Amino acid sequence: MTLDTLTRRTSQAQTRTTLDLLIGSETLDGRLKAFLLAGKVEGLAPDTLEYYESTLTRFIKCCAEMQITKLAQVKAEHIRFFMSRLQETNKPISVHCYYRAIRRLFNWSMTEQIITVNPMSVIRPPRIPEKVIVPFADDDIRKMIALCDARDSFFDKRNKAIILTFLDSGLRALEMFHVNLADVDLQNGSIIVMGKGAKQRFVPISHFTTKAIMTYLYMRNDSYPNLWLSEEHTPLKNPCAIRQMIGKLAKRAGVTGVRASPHTFRHTFGTRTLENGANVFQVKALLGHATLDMTRKYSATLDSRQAVEAHHGTNGHKGFSPVENMKLR
Repeated sequence: MTLDTLTRRTSQAQTRTTLDLLIGSETLDGRLKAFLLAGKVEGLAPDTLEYYESTLTRFIKCCAEMQITKLAQVKAEHIRFFMSRLQETNKPISVHCYYRAIRRLFNWSMTEQIITVNPMSVIRPPRIPEKVIVPFADDDIRKMIALCDARDSFFDKRNKAIILTFLDSGLRALEMFHVNLADVDLQNGSIIVMGKGAKQRFVPISHFTTKAIMTYLYMRNDSYPNLWLSEEHTPLKNPCAIRQMIGKLAKRAGVTGVRASPHTFRHTFGTRTLENGANVFQVKALLGHATLDMTRKYSATLDSRQAVEAHHGTNGHKGFSPVENMKLR
């Protein structure tokens, strides 16, 4: 037997073994592997697949503790037990993320005819408390920008460019992380963004943001395709580096009363663009929202904030306050 023949047969055997594990295995682990493979074929983003793998692996471990080894054995009460355990140590938004991942797995299993009864059909999604979105105040942003302008280093020029890009575009941290040089059109002031669900969109950026990016790029001397580099002039390893930068910068600037994060810049963009005359449909498109539900939250935040700011005006809260009108002291 030649080496080529042996290698080919070994490769074919490995392929059959892999397929047997993915298709033939009825265990929860096997079904998860098949589910992830289907997601990869459908073109789901690597980050999305990683999210499904991590959340569902935790669910499968909980099922194993309950002596459940197959999807068909999972009942609604088992899922509710897992969700209640999550609620002990996780925030409502995180618990909701687990709910969505489990629902996606069982919906896929129904479509693939792996199961005949979907236990998720009788489970309502956990509620997420509606919180008022607190954006950055103008003074907060000016303080952070001032710190970046105080020094002429590569790191500070990069930080200023990132902050202005966040504020001008409302990008998610992951979207910002994945932007490459080829995605940025400095001449026309726009960025091509690959958002959730592998949906591409264009976002405009202002002349000031374009200038900040150019100033940062002038200080680079490399061939990396990535737009954002680390302080060591190498590509950022993950979005956490951007989150940490904003947190540290905000702390140095004395920003308080608001969560210092990329998502707060996204909130700030959403409320400010509405305040400056954009409509909810335009903001929805710019932010890459799938529906208007999330976009309307920015509108609600703006309405409540404007009501507070108008407190002392005759047409504001002071004018329609029951306490004021009843002269209660």
